[in-house]
Amino acid sequence: MTPPRQLPFYVEPLPGEALPSWLTRLALRLGVPMPVLLPHLLSPEMPTTPPHWWQRLHPWQIHRMAQLTGVSVARVREMTFIDWAAPCRNDEAPERFSAVRWRARYRDPSTCHFAVCPQCVVEDAEPYLRLDWTIGWIAVCEPHGLALITRCPHCRSRLRLPSPFSRRTFSASLCSDCRKPLSLARRVPAHRRALHLQAALIAAHRSGSCELSLLGSMSWPDLLVLIDSVLKIFWLAIPRADRDRLFGWVQYDLSLPQSKDHGRWHERYESLGLLAWLLQVPRYSTGARLTAHDLTHWIAHHAYPVLDPEGRALLNTEAMPPALKARLADLISMFSPFRYMGQVALRSGISGPDRPPPSSGRGPFSDSASV
Repeated sequence: MTPPRQLPFYVEPLPGEALPSWLTRLALRLGVPMPVLLPHLLSPEMPTTPPHWWQRLHPWQIHRMAQLTGVSVARVREMTFIDWAAPCRNDEAPERFSAVRWRARYRDPSTCHFAVCPQCVVEDAEPYLRLDWTIGWIAVCEPHGLALITRCPHCRSRLRLPSPFSRRTFSASLCSDCRKPLSLARRVPAHRRALHLQAALIAAHRSGSCELSLLGSMSWPDLLVLIDSVLKIFWLAIPRADRDRLFGWVQYDLSLPQSKDHGRWHERYESLGLLAWLLQVPRYSTGARLTAHDLTHWIAHHAYPVLDPEGRALLNTEAMPPALKARLADLISMFSPFRYMGQVALRSGISGPDRPPPSSGRGPFSDSASV
């Protein structure tokens, strides 16, 4: 069988680039649209593909692409998620940790959404899409310490990759709808706790396991079960009045403008910050003052009904890591099922129903707290 002929032009992949971004630049260099290039690279009879077609290509497709483009097999693999942990629990879905996943009927979108750092696209000699930006919970640019944007600052539409059969040219620096520059978006500094948590999650997703401070070693699937369980408890088992009290505290710690609009928790950065606040071990833990019986009773009567079997097994109070038990107990102390525990929290200096966040700056995101 005659090997495929190599393309006449070579385009070097950029550091951390996602496969669709590189293919777009290659198509521009060749002067052909993507619907013409893709069938040639992947298969002459390429069927209609799902929106995440490029994330985990078949090995023979990667080898064919390497042969045709002159790029090494290892480099092509680096532009996909084929060497990352196997997908589980829809872990790469857009807005994976946001409130909309639990508060509304969630549907996997028919398009691949992404986020962008406005400063990165300004500094790039040739703007391109990073692989990390296509993961649904990535919310922070680590080099610049900025929150990523997921909507166009002009038309407010969500940023998304075009269909592989679209003839529209994709650019990471332009909105796909209005074609205006994304670099004009407002720069929002990211909180260091969101940065630390995201770095730990990326490491876990790459290797399949992670080491979280005080929570010990966890596999990527178990970590997702823990995250889903904590978020389900927060959004489904906690009365709205209690959640609203905590939102003021969370917004204070994240340096966000105070707002009662729950829509902000549908966005990536805010939902990642909320998750960091929920998972970390606080400076002053009231959990030590709570009995195991109270914690067991609350989880059994308020948390278990909203959890799946994996979440129930992980949050079994006998097998639960002590640090996690203390953190859940500390949160429970601020919720209505045990009002007297809220009084304990107030005596411990934790913001309660009628108290604003302290002016001293100490709180769940204090320097001594750890994720």
